[in-house]
Amino acid sequence: MKKIALNLLIIGMLAQACYARINFLDEHSPGIDLRFSRNVWYNSTALYYETDDDFNSLNAVYSGFTGINPFLELGFDWSIKQINPNKGDTRTGLTDIKVAAKYNLFKKTEIHEEEPIFIGEALFSIPSGDSTKNLGAGGYGLGGGIIFGIFYDPVVYSSMLNYTVFSRGNDRKEGSVVGYGAAAEYAYNEEVMVIAEIKGKNSSSDEVGGLKLKNSRNELYFGIGLDYEINHRKSFSTNILLGLTKKSSDLMLYASLNF
Repeated sequence: MKKIALNLLIIGMLAQACYARINFLDEHSPGIDLRFSRNVWYNSTALYYETDDDFNSLNAVYSGFTGINPFLELGFDWSIKQINPNKGDTRTGLTDIKVAAKYNLFKKTEIHEEEPIFIGEALFSIPSGDSTKNLGAGGYGLGGGIIFGIFYDPVVYSSMLNYTVFSRGNDRKEGSVVGYGAAAEYAYNEEVMVIAEIKGKNSSSDEVGGLKLKNSRNELYFGIGLDYEINHRKSFSTNILLGLTKKSSDLMLYASLNF
């Protein structure tokens, strides 16, 4: 009976949900979201902090999502970023606007144990952040990705791979980015999901004045987080990410309220 109840719980979480994010957006959220929002508007307000030896930043993010139908979700996010506030740095402002879509490729409304799910995502970013202050890319961005998920009682397993390229803006061209990740989510009870994950991104070098900079980055993180469902409309998420490579940030702390 306990196994049946848990299976029904996980199936419900993978079907249409009260709140579901697009993974291209608010990328520091815990895990990989396989769910789809219902056709009403949902919001997320998040704070995340990242730090290493010579850099830290504080970010306040707003995200909005809505389900168009059971297989398609649209959303966007926009944030305010402050760089090196502890060092008296004055670089503070709005970042680029990101607009994204999420699509259930096989159009399945019921997910069963050991049955895979495939999701496609697309991203378009608008250069509203000041690239001279490292608050934006400087040019438009276009990305695409694929997500795979499956569950074996009592854990949901998922993985993702995406790629983003940027146009030239002013005298700068942001390097392309390959993002990837894998996660395992355990339903502790009806309200709490505990999540362990690996996520990373490889960023190629930027171009300034037609010259390639030597600033490519290979970032990889291990994360532990949780999702807590407050009620049918509200949830709380938190995540701790630890850098595993030399060019990763040492630590990222994340928390969001979703409603």
